[in-house]
Amino acid sequence: MTSLELASKLYRVPLVDYERSSTGVLVGSGCGLMLSVMDSVQAFRWCVDVDHLRDPDVASFLEAASFVVPFIGIVGWFTITRPETILRGIAAMKSPPLCYLANVPDLNLPRLAHSLDEFVSIANRDAKRLIAA
Repeated sequence: MTSLELASKLYRVPLVDYERSSTGVLVGSGCGLMLSVMDSVQAFRWCVDVDHLRDPDVASFLEAASFVVPFIGIVGWFTITRPETILRGIAAMKSPPLCYLANVPDLNLPRLAHSLDEFVSIANRDAKRLIAA
C-alpha cells in the first residue's frame, strides 16, 4: 500500500484511480467539473469528488497528500460542500495547490485560477515542467 493509499483510507477520502502513469491528485466539488478536468489534464492520475463523501477528513488528507504526490489540483463550485474544510487543508499543505474555486468570494490563494480554462492551461503547463524535471 502506498502512502497516498494509506492517507486515502485513514482520512476516508476514497480515490478513483485512472491508472495513468502520472502521479497527480485532483480533488473536486462537483462531479461534472472534476470529470471535465480529468479528461483535459493527463497529469492527474487520481481524483475524488468530496460532495459524495460521508464524514471525510479532507483537510488532513490534503495535508498528507501534499507530502507524497508532486501535483495536487482542487476544483469546485461549492454549492453542496462547504469550502471551509478545503481551505483548512490548503493552508496546511506543504506547498500551495493549483485551485479553481468558483462561487467562493474573497479568496487570497497563491495559485488561484480565475476560470476553468485557466486552471486547465496552468495544470497542463505545470505537468510538462514536472515531467521535464
